[in-house]
Amino acid sequence: MDRSELKEKNRTIREQIGKFFLDMAKLSFAGVVLAKMAYIRPEDSFMSVVTTITVGSLLTISFLVIGILILKL
Repeated sequence: MDRSELKEKNRTIREQIGKFFLDMAKLSFAGVVLAKMAYIRPEDSFMSVVTTITVGSLLTISFLVIGILILKL
């Protein structure tokens, strides 16, 4: 395996890992944020709803930033 093949293989692996983190961002947004917004029960406290949506949003943003950083390398 020469140097150019190794470089191409590393680039492909980085792209796949970056896409994985972008997909994780989409899944965490849909799974946590949208699901909580769609199913808010009357007995849920306001702080519980806000905390869940905030944590889900932060999780989404962190996966998004990791994915973008990996793709930019």
